[in-house]
This record gives sequence, structure tokens and C-alpha cells, in this order.
Amino acid sequence: MSAVAIGAHFGVDPHDIKDAIENYIPDNQRSQIIKKAQLTIVQDAYNANPSSMQAALDNFKKHFSGSKIVALGEMLELGKESADEHLKVAEEAAALSDATLLLVGKLFEGPAKKLNTLHFDSSQQCMEWLKENKPTTGSILIKGSRGSKMEKLLEAF
Repeated sequence: MSAVAIGAHFGVDPHDIKDAIENYIPDNQRSQIIKKAQLTIVQDAYNANPSSMQAALDNFKKHFSGSKIVALGEMLELGKESADEHLKVAEEAAALSDATLLLVGKLFEGPAKKLNTLHFDSSQQCMEWLKENKPTTGSILIKGSRGSKMEKLLEAF
């Protein structure tokens, strides 16, 4: 809405505004979609909090089919609610059908044990696992706070 309002303020034709919004391709690690042959990677590694994690998981579930990998990095600066919020997000991600869950960072260590899923201390370790277990089809969601450096996972592809 802000883009529309600013465009209108500066006299940009409404059809040009519509075309620009429809053709926008993010490249700033925010909901960036990357195609690698038969593999679709959704990179949203700029920031993360419980609501943005939930939105990313909901979007991933709704718009992507086939085999899935969900790679989640820590949500930093959540304070005393951190442990509970990491568990909730991990449980929501684990509920996705046909998804392999990869949890990255110390704050996801407990949830990974509880859910009996893969856990990595760092994005570097997760990237190495992905290199060894490289998917060739399906979809991958990469989401986490900047401090988790989840963009590192792209090096596996």
C-alpha cells in the first residue's frame, strides 16, 4: 500500500504501479525465491520472530508441494519467552507433511531433542549436511534471524 500511495503521489500511472508490484523479485533475503533446476528455495533469512516464522511456514505449506525441507535458524532477542517460542515454532514446522526439519542454533537444541529431528550448532554445519544430502527436487524454506546466518545454506546448492 505504501508503494501504491507513493507512486500515486508522484503521478505514476496506476497500471505501471500494478506492473511493478507484480514483477518485483526480492533479492534482499526477504521471501526471495531461487530456482535451481527442479528445486525451489525460499530464502527468508533477514529476520525472524514467532509471527514471521508462523507466516513463513503457513505460506510454505500453502504454496509449495512435493518433498520439502524446512531449515530454521534461531530467533534472537526474544527474552524469557525464547524457549517456549522456539518449541512452538519447531512443533509447527514438524507438523508439515512430507517435510524434513533442520533446526539450527543453540536455542533449537531442546526442541530438536524433543521432536527427534536434525539439529546443527551452526549454519555452516547445516550447509555441510545439505551438501552431503543434496535434494534435487522439491522445495526448501530457509528462515532465521540475521545472527543465524542462514543464507550460508545457499552454498550447498
